[in-house]
Amino acid sequence: MTTHADRVNRFNTLLKASLDMTIDRLQANEQWEHIKTTTRTAAMTPFGKKRAQRNKWYPAYDGKLDPLLETKHLALQDFKESPSAKLQQTLRRARSSEDGPKV
Repeated sequence: MTTHADRVNRFNTLLKASLDMTIDRLQANEQWEHIKTTTRTAAMTPFGKKRAQRNKWYPAYDGKLDPLLETKHLALQDFKESPSAKLQQTLRRARSSEDGPKV
């Protein structure tokens, strides 16, 4: 539950005002698009958009980390598709890789 009562009230007011418009003449898919867009807009106005946060050190190691992360991802994907002791060892090696940058 949010503690921003004023923002919640503003969202409710905006949403109610926007959805009170007559949409009876629209097709079902157009009604859905209207409801979806209206709800998103009403939420963005009082609450805003959360910005993705990335660690400040990440860009410095971007070229080194991406291949390691991809290797780990593929090892996990392989293990999930066909669990075996061999793939589990591969996954463990990928997770404990010491080839990564020292941060």
